[in-house]
Amino acid sequence: MPDTPASLELDGGLFLRQPTLGDAPILFATVDRDRDDLRAWLPWVDSTQSVIDSIDFIESSLDKRAAG
Repeated sequence: MPDTPASLELDGGLFLRQPTLGDAPILFATVDRDRDDLRAWLPWVDSTQSVIDSIDFIESSLDKRAAG
């Protein structure tokens, strides 16, 4: 089980949780690999051009969550 208070258990032993900064490289790699397919549903795909963009997104999400 992920060590975060914001996780949701799904079927099959899977968990849904908020990304951490350590997730940025794999998050970026996944978006980069599948950007042609993701572009149809996610308008931010083209502006995500580096791991730094993923870090910025995660930091922003964490800040918004902390602010309520």
